[in-house]
Amino acid sequence: MQDKSQLLFYKSLPTGKEYIDFIFSKDSLKEDKTLTLFKNDIENKSFQTYETVGDLMGILYKLSTCGYGCRGGSHTIEYISGRAYNLSISALKLLRIGFYDEALSLIRSISEIINLFCLFRIDTSSYEDWLKCSTKDRIYKYTPSKVRKKLTDLNVTAPVSFEYYSKLCETGVHVTPETKPSGYNEHSLALVGGFVIEHAPSAILNDLANNIFFLILMASSCILPKDKFMELTEVLKTYENKIGGLNIENLEEHIAKVKKKSKKN
Repeated sequence: MQDKSQLLFYKSLPTGKEYIDFIFSKDSLKEDKTLTLFKNDIENKSFQTYETVGDLMGILYKLSTCGYGCRGGSHTIEYISGRAYNLSISALKLLRIGFYDEALSLIRSISEIINLFCLFRIDTSSYEDWLKCSTKDRIYKYTPSKVRKKLTDLNVTAPVSFEYYSKLCETGVHVTPETKPSGYNEHSLALVGGFVIEHAPSAILNDLANNIFFLILMASSCILPKDKFMELTEVLKTYENKIGGLNIENLEEHIAKVKKKSKKN
């Protein structure tokens, strides 16, 4: 797996600022390699998804900065949307330099906002309660699982399912006895320090794109008047089929198929 984007040293490791410079010295090479992977991934149309992420992030930025018109008030939804925008940029940066678990941890944070916004749109009383709650009560009453439960009680399917959210947690955040950094690669290697590998970047790019898509849908339903919301949903429809199907839930299965196919050949 050795290539020019790997961090290598031949004598003693540098220290202090020199060590930090050493850590980030190959970022540009990693980003170029990731972009090349996307361009060459014809099967999953990853470069198309990459461009779609750019378009969706532009829409999210406008939503978070009153680009579709300012409704006044506290701007709470807009500010949280701005947080999601910053999370999206950070996740994309980590993805481009080979930190896939870490990108997923930020995507998980976006997914929590999606379900919360969905609840706020469906049940305005929950939004009012959430605003008035003490920090302790808000943490207790509006955990991701309790938000999903509230949606279920309202006969609404949560945009982010328990199964998908659990996978994000298990892969990107929580540790288990089987935890390996960036362990979803063809050789099941533990990769420390940020490696650009095949398959994972495309899967996590799709996860990022899908989460931004649904965040925009939920946020705009809370922020925009009905006519502008309907206009935006028509725009969003043009992006639905531009996001690939590979994701963190089916990545291991995909890698297993690739390995099986390579053995046959």
